[in-house]
Amino acid sequence: MAQGIALNEARNRLRRQATIRTVSLDDPQGENGPVSTALLRDWRELPSEAVEREQISRLLRRAIEMLPNSYRQVFLLRDVEESTINDTAKVLDISTSLVKVRLHRARRMLRRLLEPKLKAISTVSRKMQFQ
Repeated sequence: MAQGIALNEARNRLRRQATIRTVSLDDPQGENGPVSTALLRDWRELPSEAVEREQISRLLRRAIEMLPNSYRQVFLLRDVEESTINDTAKVLDISTSLVKVRLHRARRMLRRLLEPKLKAISTVSRKMQFQ
């Protein structure tokens, strides 16, 4: 009995899937083709998202500028330039363990600086979505 129910459910799902017609976007279609523009999403960035992204970038740049030089250098080399720990240590003429410590401290400082501001941006953004 349970097998019959499962088999019927599987058949019903296959029937439903068969009614949904898919069309390759790579195949050329005429103007009267079956693709509905309503099915295609608008992938452009929303203006509010662009503004939010720019605000976050500006906040991040300012916060990085506020870091003490020794921490800023390590952060920029490791997280922005994506240098290895060894390369960063060689460039700055410090030990690899000191690179790790400074990077950890730089990230913590940035988190403390950015967290309250990012929460404020996030709150404003959520309020705008529901209006």
